[in-house]
Amino acid sequence: MTDPGPDASAPGAIAQPRPVRVDMVSDIACPWCWLGLRRLLGAIDASGVAVTVQLHPFQLDPSIPAQGRDWSDYARERFPDPARMAQARAMLESLGAAEGIDFAFASRRHASNTFDAHRLIRWAQGQSKGIAMKERLFRATFTEALDVGDRGVLSGLAGDVGLDRRLVADLLASDADVAATRHEMDTARRASVNGVPTFVIEGRWGVTGAQDVAILADALARVAGLVR
Repeated sequence: MTDPGPDASAPGAIAQPRPVRVDMVSDIACPWCWLGLRRLLGAIDASGVAVTVQLHPFQLDPSIPAQGRDWSDYARERFPDPARMAQARAMLESLGAAEGIDFAFASRRHASNTFDAHRLIRWAQGQSKGIAMKERLFRATFTEALDVGDRGVLSGLAGDVGLDRRLVADLLASDADVAATRHEMDTARRASVNGVPTFVIEGRWGVTGAQDVAILADALARVAGLVR
């Protein structure tokens, strides 16, 4: 017979600490969010804290049409100072490289509406593949210059992480989880989330921005000490 280990309900047993919950609000169109996700994962490893991560949708620009826009035209309107944009890109490329991210901004062709991508993450998360799906979508956007607003692209990316491509294609063609995804986005804005990434630890402590691994690890360790 296999020893089941100590019974947590038995007198004198050492209770195992429950995982710390981290809610991450972010958008696929945000390069800082990819950096933030990588740093969060690094912080979890560095802290040694058991963590559950719940991903939540946000759209930086919900006005982008469903068919998307040409990136060059969109960028000229949204980022009118080319020098400032180039400086931000150079910074992100440097910071990203340190986290194993290959930003390829020069090859970007699409300003995508990310609503359907967030529906896809929702479904993937239900199969414990949320982070893998999020990573795949970030890479498609910022390294491979794919249009993550295109449903054919999305169903293909879903297959890359082990989801059923045909099922995802059918779901995307329907209104499945449209209302639920929109409700989550509205909830974030009502909670005054105006910038992403935003991390909410245990529903109480908020951390905004792609903070350094050390800062996130310290926050996780401190909260873990409070909830044990």
